[in-house]
Parts: sequence; C-alpha cells; structure tokens
Amino acid sequence: MKKILITILAFNCSLAFSQYSESDKRFILETFAELYELCTIDDSQMWGINLDLPCMFIDKETRMIIANKPDKEGLLVREGKIYSGIYSENKALGSSFTVYGGTVYAYVTHPFLFPESYLKVQLMHEIFHIIQDSLKLNPPQLFFKNAHLDDINARIYMKLEWLALEKALTANSAEEKKEHIAYALKFRSKRRSMFENESKEENYFELSEGMAEYTGHLITSKTFDDYINSIHYTAKTIIPLDYYATTFAYYSGCLYGGLLYTYDKYWNKTLNLSDDLGEILLHKSGIFELDTLIYNDFIDINYNIADIKREEIEKRDKKEKLILDYKHKFLVDTVLILKLEKWEMQMFPTGIMPLDSLGMVHQKINLFDNWGKLTVSDGGCLLNGNEASVPAKNIKSERKRIYTENWELIIDDNWTIEINNGNYILQKK
Repeated sequence: MKKILITILAFNCSLAFSQYSESDKRFILETFAELYELCTIDDSQMWGINLDLPCMFIDKETRMIIANKPDKEGLLVREGKIYSGIYSENKALGSSFTVYGGTVYAYVTHPFLFPESYLKVQLMHEIFHIIQDSLKLNPPQLFFKNAHLDDINARIYMKLEWLALEKALTANSAEEKKEHIAYALKFRSKRRSMFENESKEENYFELSEGMAEYTGHLITSKTFDDYINSIHYTAKTIIPLDYYATTFAYYSGCLYGGLLYTYDKYWNKTLNLSDDLGEILLHKSGIFELDTLIYNDFIDINYNIADIKREEIEKRDKKEKLILDYKHKFLVDTVLILKLEKWEMQMFPTGIMPLDSLGMVHQKINLFDNWGKLTVSDGGCLLNGNEASVPAKNIKSERKRIYTENWELIIDDNWTIEINNGNYILQKK
C-alpha cells in the first residue's frame, strides 16, 4: 500500500512542473541557479552562515511545490534539478518561510505577486528570517507596536529622514554625504522625541524586517550601484503607502544598511538586538556628536518639505474619515467574533492600519485556526490580541460556509455560530 501511495504521489508531483508556463519554468530554474551562484560568491561572508538554504515556489491554486532541495522526510519527489510535492490546504500561504517534511524552506507563491526581478530578493529576505534566531536578532515579540508612525508629524519626519538618507547614498563627496546623514539623524531624533518610549519598537522592526530586506537586496546585487537600483522597488512600494506602522522598516533597513556598508562591508557582523541603526551610522560616519540645528532654507531646497506636508495633510484627512467608518463597523454594527487559538495568517502589510487601542485593521487577510479558514478580501478584519472580528451586517450561511460580500468563513464540523449581545460568536459545539 505504501508503495502504491508513493507511486500516486510521484505521478501527481510529476504534473506539477508541467502546470507552469514555459517561461515560468525557465525562470524558476534560473532563479534557483542564480541564488546558488550568489550564495557561493557570498561564501558565508555576510552573516557568517551559508545562505544556500532550501527554497520553494508554491502555486496558490493547485498548492503544487517546486523546490530546489529535498526535505528530510522524503515527501518531495525529485524531477531532474527540482523537487515536487503538494502543500497542505490547512496552512496559510504568502511569501514567508515554512516547515515541510522536517525541513525549513523560504518560499514565494505563484502566480507571482512581485516583478520577477524582485523574487530573488524576496527569497533571500525569507532566508534571513530562517537564520535570524541563530544570529540572535529575533525580537521578543512577533508584532511591533508602531502605531505612532501613522501620526502626520511622524510621517513627515520619516519621509524627511528617508530623503536625507537617499541623498547621502548618492552624494558626490564625503562632506556632502556626511551632511545628509546628519540631517537624516536629526529628523529621526526629532520624530522619536515626539513619541516617548517608542524607539525600541522601531529598532526591533528595523532589525527584523529591515535587515531581511537589506540582506535580500545586497546578496542579489553584484555591485553597489546594482544595490541602489534594486532598492528603488522597495522605495516605490513603501513611500506612497497610507500607513507606515507595519511597513516603514523595509525601506529604512535598506537605506541604513546600504550607507553602513559604504563605511564597513561587514558592519552587520557585530549587530545585536539592543542596537539602533541610527546610532551605528552616527559613529561609522564619523559624526559622533549630533547638534539639533535644522536650517529651514536647507530642508526647503533639499527635501521638498512643502510637498511632503501637502501630501500628508491630504492623507490625514482621508484616514480620519476611514477611522470613523471602521469604528462604526466594529463598535456599532453587527460583527462576527472569532477566538484565536492555534492560528496562522497570511497578511498583506500594505493594507494594515491601527485603530486606536482597538487593535489593527487588516483590509485583506487569510486566517487559519482550529475552527477552519477565514478569507477577507475587502472591508477589514480587526485583530486584537487573541480575537478577530469582521463586519457581519449582511451575513449569510450555507452549511459549513458563512459569508458576506467581503469575506468567507469555512468552519469545521465541531463549530457553530451563536448570537450574543447582538453579535455573532463562533463557538465549539
């Protein structure tokens, strides 16, 4: 029986690669080959660890896996230079890392969410997360409380900081470079002085997602000019966003990491969890002491502050209306409440906003738990601690399927929906 099962699995897996287009097949094989070459060139220099780790592509529809290395339990079937298998329906999907057959894999999903040029960056980003614990750079919590960064003044100073760092990266002289670094650090200091006790959370996020993104771009860039060109994609993705609380570190990490690299290629080798990238750059650049003088004429000419302020006022007005709408949805209208136990999620960082002390609203999210699977495509899901809630004004049901026009919940047999204080509650039978 076991032999028959393995034969069937091998047959199914042999269909996996055939379901990809010819161009995607070539791209996947080329990606695996290029990552191997890049990691061989690095030769454990960046982090002191071999970065040639297992990677896979997972098709979102068929859950078919294409991997570059075998798993420890032999679940994947070898087909030439790749390994094929099927990913569980009960696990969340999104660019991340996962354990499959006793082996940890970095993965991206297919069809590709990102430009092909960025996919190698994304896989190396996830490889950093795999080694993060070994580097002792894992923050004590999974989520970071940086809601203050969606304040209009915080956003203005964040944008100024980024602009100054960008100009430092492309400066024509050491003196010009140091001048822009000094202004970036002044903007950083000014922002942090406005929000007491928040710097540690910012630092944790920069050391986690920031260093993952920095690693991805640096390893996949053959020259430093390539690196500067590569991080433009992250800039174009992050800077226009309405919310920075869950996204800012991706770009900050690239800018600080890149500048630090220009002073010391292996600066990150001594990085630890208590570090502040701004303070490291202050010393590496030879500034040491930072004055608080900010000349308005200088920032007007160099950093387009008038345009930044105008953009941020427009965004603030838009967000205030959205916050009122969300508060009505989750505090006044009917909601469905789900307790979170052993949960996994696929989140979309660019569509997350803090809702005061109520938690974080995810515009889109996929949640997996003991009760089943929740898919929110629009309208928002409020996460607060170990509880999730979704608007349920026009809720409908069909057997195990509970849904509205914006979300769908597929529940297991041992769960049911009850009404309590005007809201729907998911309960065990």
